Amino acid sequence: MKKLLFLVITSNLFAYSQNIIILNKDTKQPINNVSAFDENGKIINISNNKGCILLESISNVELFHPDYEKLNLETNKKDTVYLIPSITLSDVIINVKNNEYIHIYSYFYSYQLIDDFPQAFTDGIIVYTINKKNKLISQDILKNRSLKNRPVINDFYSKNKGATFNIGSEPPPFSFKEELIVNNIISLKNNKLNVLNKKANIYQNDNIINLNINYVEKDKPLNKSLFGLKSSIMSFNISESFSNSNNFKFQNLKSIQKFYNSKISQKKLSYDYKLIQNISVLKIKSSNEKFKEDKEYDDVILNKYLYLIPENISKIIYENILN
Repeated sequence: MKKLLFLVITSNLFAYSQNIIILNKDTKQPINNVSAFDENGKIINISNNKGCILLESISNVELFHPDYEKLNLETNKKDTVYLIPSITLSDVIINVKNNEYIHIYSYFYSYQLIDDFPQAFTDGIIVYTINKKNKLISQDILKNRSLKNRPVINDFYSKNKGATFNIGSEPPPFSFKEELIVNNIISLKNNKLNVLNKKANIYQNDNIINLNINYVEKDKPLNKSLFGLKSSIMSFNISESFSNSNNFKFQNLKSIQKFYNSKISQKKLSYDYKLIQNISVLKIKSSNEKFKEDKEYDDVILNKYLYLIPENISKIIYENILN
């Protein structure tokens, strides 16, 4: 795997607080799990299930969701903004019903922040293979790259010499074991979606169905402790989109977005940890083989898929890596 270095770009932001509602331009429905990034790659906030997001800094803010076109806000005085749905990437599915395995080819990216500083980024092409009979999952990464913010990592350890935190780790791609269908936690009764006895949010129109589950709410953190290491999970959210509003099936999967935020502490040391893991489905095939190497992606340049990640992140990558 090729290791690269990326730097944090700094600037002064004109800051004020404002609540904004984010809606689908076509359906006028709220969009949850929209990420707001500043020009330094910092995650400012995530929209809730009502599409509401609080922006404390709103100069050069980018609103991003994998199923919608990006929207950049220089300044904003509107209470409501609209995102335009993007075109689905999935190819035609071939004989899914007659074959034993479903292969979901996706572009993934994972992004970590420590105390709001970008710490590590990975992206690539991954294939999730699903056994239709027992729903066992395997995954194969066809191509990837890893970028680490060495100055941030080194500065953290120089200031916290007694820390045993492993903040230099590489963020993995989204684990399909967390996917909602795989976990058998989706039930749809009387047109109401229930997940683990909790109500999930579901939005749909003629072509797209989106479901979202908050495992942890910000006002109800989940506290854990192990060997003196304490973690207070502030947010844990998974959002999934399907390209057919009639049912939830693997072959209709369009994208998955996960956001995780926790406060981690050990003795007098502590830090804030944020993780975003996204996959955008490129194509879905089926076969009677568990997995067969696909030569189609041998010569693919990953920069081809930069449009599938936030522009403010791709700008950092481009300015510090590609030149």
